[in-house]
Amino acid sequence: MKFLLTSMIAWFLALSVPIRVSAQDDPRLTAALSLAQEGLPDSARAVVNRLLGTIPPTDTLYAAALYTAGSVAGTAQDMQRFFQRVAIEYAWSAYADDALLRLAQLDYAANDLSGAVRNLEAIRQDYPGSPLVPTAALWAARAEFGLGNIRAGCDWLAAGLALVGEDVELRNRLEFHNRRCGSAEEAGTPDSIPRDSAVAEAYRVQVLATRSREAAEAFLPRVAALGYAARIVADGPWFKVQVGAFPDERSARAAAERIRGEVGGSPFVVHKP
Repeated sequence: MKFLLTSMIAWFLALSVPIRVSAQDDPRLTAALSLAQEGLPDSARAVVNRLLGTIPPTDTLYAAALYTAGSVAGTAQDMQRFFQRVAIEYAWSAYADDALLRLAQLDYAANDLSGAVRNLEAIRQDYPGSPLVPTAALWAARAEFGLGNIRAGCDWLAAGLALVGEDVELRNRLEFHNRRCGSAEEAGTPDSIPRDSAVAEAYRVQVLATRSREAAEAFLPRVAALGYAARIVADGPWFKVQVGAFPDERSARAAAERIRGEVGGSPFVVHKP
């Protein structure tokens, strides 16, 4: 079970964060990244580990090597360990904001949305001039929406849109999520939707039903990556992956259509009066 979840987290991160190559001029690091991208992660890790063992921690290359070690790590725990070292021990380096973003995405993939927000807030507070702030805003908004903090998520999106510049793809993603902000403000949506609200729990979207808990857990990050709070519901022999809750059937159906388009399958609305 842990292996499947770790593999899914690694897959999720590989899709969501491009590995920094241009800033790594050392041929040993670029070689390690090439090995990882060619499907030889063990060889990549061996190269980076040898480098970490030969250069002193005071060398300016050390932060880049730690960041690369995290990028090619084999488990979520190792990724977290290396990125935390970069963010804490080398907060002055060019890799600290990237490391915080990676840590946030690890938290997000593990459904630790509060942890994700904390790391993303650190980017905004400690590195306000970072080009990653708009990307951090996108992930923070997703996490805040998943926590039910609609207003906080909308504030993040506004900040991201103000700084996104000419990145058309990122702007489109920010604007897509920002659609819910206008309707939320007009309807007077509270900053935090109560988790035990009967209305809030009325509509969910079921994405998957399987007899394998491992398969259900491995699937969670795929829907979480779309910005939805996902959960596993045990129902007899079945383990059902559901997202939500949604305040009304229309918003639940819209979510189902989006999930169908981006993840596939046959998601459908579940009504629990």
